[in-house]
Formats: sequence, C-alpha cells, structure tokens
Amino acid sequence: WAAPPRKAPQISMHSPPDVNIARRRNRDTPVRRPGSAGDGFLPPRDDSDDSTELSSASAELIELELGRNYRWLRFSPVLEAQFEADSVQGRKRHLFITGAIGMLIFDIFAIGNPYMLPDVANLSWKLRLALTPLFLISLASLRLSLKTWQREGIFGLSVLAAALSVLGLVALSRETTAVSHLAALLLIPMFAGIVMRLRFWHTLATSALILVTFPIVVHGRDEQQTLILQDNI
Repeated sequence: WAAPPRKAPQISMHSPPDVNIARRRNRDTPVRRPGSAGDGFLPPRDDSDDSTELSSASAELIELELGRNYRWLRFSPVLEAQFEADSVQGRKRHLFITGAIGMLIFDIFAIGNPYMLPDVANLSWKLRLALTPLFLISLASLRLSLKTWQREGIFGLSVLAAALSVLGLVALSRETTAVSHLAALLLIPMFAGIVMRLRFWHTLATSALILVTFPIVVHGRDEQQTLILQDNI
C-alpha cells in the first residue's frame, strides 16, 4: 500500500495585519541621528550630498594666505576669526580638562616639599592655598565669552604664577637640596606648551619671563649649592 501524498503547506500572500502596521511604521518613522537639534529626529538624507566644498571666494582666500610670508606666525584676521569660531568649544573643553589636571599635579607636588624644602614647607602649603583659587577662577572663566587673547592670557598667568612660586621657594630656602627642586620648574612650561597647548605667543611670553626671572632670583648660597645649580642648568 502506498502512503497518501502529503498536502503542501499553504503560503499566504498576505502578511498579518500586525506585520503590515510595523512595516508602515518603520517606513514612515524618520531616521534618528545622535547629536541633532530638537528631539533628535531628522528625515532621511542622501549621503551623496555630504561632501562639503569650499566656495570659490574661500578657496581663493586660502590660496592667497598660503602664498604670504608668515613673519608673525599668524593668518589674516578673517581666517583667524573663522578658526576661532570653529574650534572655540573644543578649545575650552581641552583647557578645562588639562587645566584641572595641572592644578591637581601642582598641589600633589607639595607632598615632597617637606623633604626637599623643609625650612619653607609651611610657606609652600600657604602658596598652594593661595594659588588654587586662582586656578579655579581660570577654569571658571571658560564659561565667559572672552576673546582668544584674554582666554589664553588668563591661563598663561596661572602658569606663570605656578612657576614663580617654585622659584620663590627655592630662593628662600637655605637647604642644600633646594636647588634640586628646580627640576619641577621645567615641568611647568613643558606642561603648558605640550599638554595644555597654549597659543604660541602666550607660551613664548610665559617661558621668557620664567627664563629671565630664574638667574635674578636663584643663587647658590654655598659652594655645594652652586655646583648643584650649575649641574641643573
């Protein structure tokens, strides 16, 4: 006896109502993009329109800029203003993060002062207490709409104040190990120029003032200090 043929399953050409509703909802729902304005929904866009091309006027201006002699390491006011407008938010965020890190490092370094500068250790803590509010004010100033030179100048003054405090402690201390503490002085302008990335002229002015102040303030009190100081220089 042969088995009866199996009946092929019936495949419906119509989807259930719930599937049709879901498909229609997905088709009509706009695409969500992170970081967009408002509620975050934007209509679908054509990726072929994403290319951004400079206008002929902007391209011509850049060509003229590239042919100039940058004696003062500065673009024209138009391009400088455009650069500032495009990068101001990222610049403020970078200064806030690196400035806060620098403030913490500067305060933590005071832990070693009782060993390197025992005779002025109390003064070093007082200087930290006086300078930390100044650093906090510098960080708070980023919420203001300041000009570029004002913003960079405030942080340049904070860097200079930190360096002068180290020079002052070394100059007042009579310990032989005091001049060895000048190694910490090198970290301050390096941090400002490499990590904080202060603008060139602000970094140059800050470093020049530190360099000029150093031989005026710091002197060897005895022969051993003089030798250590010469080795550090």
